[in-house]
Amino acid sequence: MGGERETVVAQKSSTSPEATLLGEIRIHESKGEVHFHDDKAKLKVAIPVHVWSSVWQELSTLRKTKWTYADSDNEAVLRVKMKRSKGKSGSNLEATVRLEKCTTNQVYESLQKFTLAK
Repeated sequence: MGGERETVVAQKSSTSPEATLLGEIRIHESKGEVHFHDDKAKLKVAIPVHVWSSVWQELSTLRKTKWTYADSDNEAVLRVKMKRSKGKSGSNLEATVRLEKCTTNQVYESLQKFTLAK
């Protein structure tokens, strides 16, 4: 399976045009990164722990309700969406996680090469 800490988050399918049936997303931490896996689709997104921790603070408090992270090395994108709804006993917070395949074009690759050059 994977890394130091691991959790499996079951996702429900939705009829929204943005939604994709995920099955299960596997999340774990390894070598200073948080890895999100959609094993069925063979997708992985690796995010530095400090980046994920920072953005989660904003997502979990609803300062941000949507966040996208492109992992061009693994050719995948992670999308996280937060939602607050009213329930009988108060507010409910819901998170949706989706992974998608992505490709890059020549301009992106040139910008990435320029930015990472030492």
